[in-house]
Amino acid sequence: MRDNNAWGSQAEDLVAHCARTIGEYDKADGKTPYIDGHLQIADPKTGQIYSVLIQVKSGRSKFSKRESRKRVVGRLDPDHVKAWKRWNLLIIVVWVEDAGNRASQMLWADAARAKRSGRLDFLASSEFGASAAAPILRLARAHAGCPDVPLLSHDLLFPEKVSEVRALAKNWFRMWMRVGSYSPVFGPVEVSWRVWRHITRCQLGQATVLHRLSLLPLAKEALEAARDANRVRTIGDGTGARYLFVVSAIYRRPHRTDAVIEVVVESTHKQGRPGKCKLVSLYERKRRA
Repeated sequence: MRDNNAWGSQAEDLVAHCARTIGEYDKADGKTPYIDGHLQIADPKTGQIYSVLIQVKSGRSKFSKRESRKRVVGRLDPDHVKAWKRWNLLIIVVWVEDAGNRASQMLWADAARAKRSGRLDFLASSEFGASAAAPILRLARAHAGCPDVPLLSHDLLFPEKVSEVRALAKNWFRMWMRVGSYSPVFGPVEVSWRVWRHITRCQLGQATVLHRLSLLPLAKEALEAARDANRVRTIGDGTGARYLFVVSAIYRRPHRTDAVIEVVVESTHKQGRPGKCKLVSLYERKRRA
């Protein structure tokens, strides 16, 4: 939908209808169907219409624990998870909190991220409403083979000897600090020794440090090519609040699975108002089991 607020309202109405249907279905035979409904979302760039299947979960039986204020752990039927992984369809799971007299909270997650045991993590920031339209559209594009994530053309930093990685990377990083980066999302991004200290801290272990140093050219290209970012954390509140964003890009490795390179940016950027932006970290996203 072009109007995110309208999309959010329709999505919430659908979930409310699905939740009522589930309750009636459960009373009838004690089972829950694999799919409860579907949404259609239009891509304003191409006019393409994507269908998203929805499974709604609610009640204590579907809730494992609130791991923290940032994450809710859901407990799904392993048979459902097995079936979803077998289908080549885009499915999201919406968890509706049984809040009693309080307003219910609705969180969503990609069913493809569910583990075989039935565990599926719902991030507290992934509310199912108007704000979910953009990330679900990105997910639909990626599922259809049209991801927003750019493909990287640079190569890793690979000197002839492993012992030369740190020296080569340090020279490369000095150059990056000198020229800086310009992001289509954030504008100018400051690169400082803070990033170097973060990716070379001893707690990571030597192998991880060397791998992250080799990613420097890819991280720079990702930051300067990505046209979208996901806000993952808010630090503080009010006018002094800072926001952590992640931008992603894909590095195609010969004879190996594609790697997703992610760059973390700290910013006061919010709702289209740019602020001072700083590079915080970079890494290769771990593949989920």
